[in-house]
Amino acid sequence: MKLSGIGVQTYFPFFLTRVTKRIDEPGDIYVLPPALKVAIPSLRHIAEQATKKLSLGTDNSRKGPSLEYAYSRQYQTGDSLRRLDHRAGSRLGKPMSKVFEGAEEIRRDRVHIIVDLTLEDFSAWQRRPVDDSPLDERLALAVEIGLSAQNEGFSLAALATGNEWHSVETLLDYYKQIATYNPQRACTSIGQALPKQALEDTGLQILVLGRWTEEARSLVERWNSQGILVLVFMVPESDKDIDTLPVGSNYVEILDHHDEAKD
Repeated sequence: MKLSGIGVQTYFPFFLTRVTKRIDEPGDIYVLPPALKVAIPSLRHIAEQATKKLSLGTDNSRKGPSLEYAYSRQYQTGDSLRRLDHRAGSRLGKPMSKVFEGAEEIRRDRVHIIVDLTLEDFSAWQRRPVDDSPLDERLALAVEIGLSAQNEGFSLAALATGNEWHSVETLLDYYKQIATYNPQRACTSIGQALPKQALEDTGLQILVLGRWTEEARSLVERWNSQGILVLVFMVPESDKDIDTLPVGSNYVEILDHHDEAKD
């Protein structure tokens, strides 16, 4: 929203009189979509569960690598709470984490969020979609995920819309980008709705969408095969999109109209 200026009201003693002065100071106001009435699951918990599956494969009968305790070091953001060394922490007066040999520790502190801006009912002949509320819900979910990432100690590093990545310096910068996005036509965005490459192999990639598309499936499978962890959050764009996500700890469906979230 573009504003032409501001109004300054001055109240005199006891609020008996009031003087209003208008000041020409053009500026932009960034308006976020209405918040979702849902609770976002812990990103760290989901990432921990998905990392185990990514490192061990989809065969649950397959045994993981043998781990042996090597040493303890000071706790770092992203370390599993299961690896806390309580004895060393009590002795040194600071939280310590156990380090095991036999498996590579994966650090996923930097979060990269990808938002699919396409709407299925946005036809090529339309200047604007009849209903863009599904995209508002998707963007509102991206806002909540960004907040959760910050609250859980992650660093919000980048945001992707379409096939372009945009750096994120601050949370306010993230909000500005979210507030200025427009819906895209699904019919003209095949192969262009999502980025082809991840920015970092060790970053946590979070995909926010409204439909489980072939492009989304291809991205997740391709990046997983490269050892890149992708968490998928979906607010169903329509009733037919409900329960269409694959089964897995890294797939989360958000049902705002039912005020519930399910894996």
